[in-house]
Amino acid sequence: MDLFNGSSSDYDDNCTYPLSSLNFLPDFNVTDIPRLELDWPCEVRTYWVQISPFVGAVKFLLTYVTTIIIIIGVTMNTLSFLILNSPPISHTSLSVFLRALAVSDNGALLFNFATGVGRSHIPSFSRLYLESVWLCGANKVLVDVFLFYSTWLVVGLTVKRLLVIGCPMKSSFKCTVKTAKRIVYIIGLTSFSIALLKLRYSGYEQDSTFGFKPCKFTPANSDNKVVYVYIALSTWLPCLLIFIGNILLIRQVRLSNKARYELSADKGAVKRFNETHRMLGLLITVSVTTLVLMFPLGIVETFELYWDFVLIKKPSPQGPANQQYIKWQQEKLLLKWVRGLFFSIYQWAFSTNFFLYCLTGRKFRTAAKNYFRNCARNPCWKLKFVSGSVTRLRHQLTKLTRSTRSTTEIEMESRNNNRKIDSPEMRNEEKSS
Repeated sequence: MDLFNGSSSDYDDNCTYPLSSLNFLPDFNVTDIPRLELDWPCEVRTYWVQISPFVGAVKFLLTYVTTIIIIIGVTMNTLSFLILNSPPISHTSLSVFLRALAVSDNGALLFNFATGVGRSHIPSFSRLYLESVWLCGANKVLVDVFLFYSTWLVVGLTVKRLLVIGCPMKSSFKCTVKTAKRIVYIIGLTSFSIALLKLRYSGYEQDSTFGFKPCKFTPANSDNKVVYVYIALSTWLPCLLIFIGNILLIRQVRLSNKARYELSADKGAVKRFNETHRMLGLLITVSVTTLVLMFPLGIVETFELYWDFVLIKKPSPQGPANQQYIKWQQEKLLLKWVRGLFFSIYQWAFSTNFFLYCLTGRKFRTAAKNYFRNCARNPCWKLKFVSGSVTRLRHQLTKLTRSTRSTTEIEMESRNNNRKIDSPEMRNEEKSS
């Protein structure tokens, strides 16, 4: 049977806007028209045309602005990682969290946002996912693991810093580099384990605002409700913990400052104590930025979850049920693209950390200046790789020199001993004895 795109000349439809006005529908044949007209009544098609300018603006953000975010984010996150990996700040627990956050943010930018843009605009790239079960499954996992990992790294850093300030005398709460690495590894393994659950469900793969064709390897009995709940909890729970953690953190710092001011006779010590808490400005700025950008997305996703699975309506040919279904379908379309709008805003959380570090972190600014100064003297790739090679070569030469020196000393001692034995003095001593 011949396929066509549902133009008004091919079938009898009294609606002003044919089914072809719904540009997100796949190609359909004649037998599909009655079902599609029932699923997408004329009022819904008219509403779609009315909100098309808003949809076009969101698509523009998710295509061109997202591309700019990806370029800026990958560049700045890589630069942040290199600076945080340079002494003296590389030996702090905070740098461990921030280095992991830079790597995770780059993973989210590449495997989530860049992949979404590529699948929606490059047919050959999209075809790879449509034809490969393994690639489709790996994409489902990678799309969520980095988003989840980045969010919970901020949560873990906030909670750990709160415990350190709230209980400074307990050694178990002391945030050392070793402890920070353990927390980072635990969050990573947990995020990966939770992301593996996506292999059983399709989630937003079937209803992505990027507009790419979904994978066809979804299990037949998958319940997408679980995925929507998972996505809602992955935003609401981190937002709640970040908000409560920052409130308690600020309160604890104020109480500590007040107590130290009352008990200390040296007011300069209080000033120096306050300066030690300036690093909290960086942490609070990063966590609050994540909270502000994530919170609207969590609200929309939760309301969309409630609308899709609690207030769900079935299509009906006529009567009050039909009017209720039309209203439900119109709101469903609007909620999807409102989600796309806030998702495009949320993407900035993965590309602005470098600027936040420079704005609030004095040690980071100093380390950045030193790093750029060293790069100006020597190319950065030489500074990174050649210096490492020289260091390793120098170490090997030192070991070789030590071993050669020890061998030479032994030979010299043996020769001196032989000379002493063969000397006339030693012979006379032997005769006299």
